[in-house]
Amino acid sequence: MKTILAAVILVAGQSVINYAAAKENAVVVGFQRDLDEQLLRYLKNGQAKALVGHFNSSVNLIIEKEEGHYSKFQSELILDDFFRHKKVEDVKVVQSVAANNGGARYVVYQLKTSQKTYRVFLRMIRVDDEFFISEVRIE
Repeated sequence: MKTILAAVILVAGQSVINYAAAKENAVVVGFQRDLDEQLLRYLKNGQAKALVGHFNSSVNLIIEKEEGHYSKFQSELILDDFFRHKKVEDVKVVQSVAANNGGARYVVYQLKTSQKTYRVFLRMIRVDDEFFISEVRIE
């Protein structure tokens, strides 16, 4: 009888833990989707300053084969110049993937301008409970 009671308590406890983990995962997935949509709006509207607000303290920035490691301020100037010369017509999410350990995320957008269509790759790293962009590629 004690064995059955212990098994019931163990199963019930595990169910509570699984429910809590599933609920937390759903919140994280919802947050990630919201962040993806927010970043999409910034790209679509050419809002370099708002986009840079989600950057890590420094970022790898690759734009049309020009590559470097820049501060947030430098990145904002470079992206602002890109958006000023390339009028964005449309942006859509192509792919959004979270790493298995939850420490990184990758989002790929298709950014269409009047002259060319680009693939925009964002790599985000998790710091505490927030994601910050650590790499931007516009190719």
